[in-house]
Amino acid sequence: MKSVFVSFLSILSVLLVTVVPTQALTCVQEQFLVSPCLKFLTKVTDHPSRYCCQGLYEIILWTPTKEEQQAACTCLNKAFSYVPNLNMNRANSLSKDCKFNVHHPNSDDDLDCKFSPSS
Repeated sequence: MKSVFVSFLSILSVLLVTVVPTQALTCVQEQFLVSPCLKFLTKVTDHPSRYCCQGLYEIILWTPTKEEQQAACTCLNKAFSYVPNLNMNRANSLSKDCKFNVHHPNSDDDLDCKFSPSS
């Protein structure tokens, strides 16, 4: 049953991203895409799952401009503020833990997206 749910979750995340390819992701879509990261971000697991990294990759892929990246950062920062026991160090190093760079080649500058509990 768990593998069916994980497969369904993967298909749903792909559909969420591909249904409206010409528009930016909504905050709800971004939150859904990083939801598999919560076990890692709350220290339940030692490493982010591949679904977590896939979701983060999708957000990076679909936020090519600095404005979109900043909006995604703001959205996730607000969402993370409601997660009990969230480890901010893990949240801020998630892209490194997933082994990819968050800088998008189409953005003007590197985005300094830091998560903090007060945002």
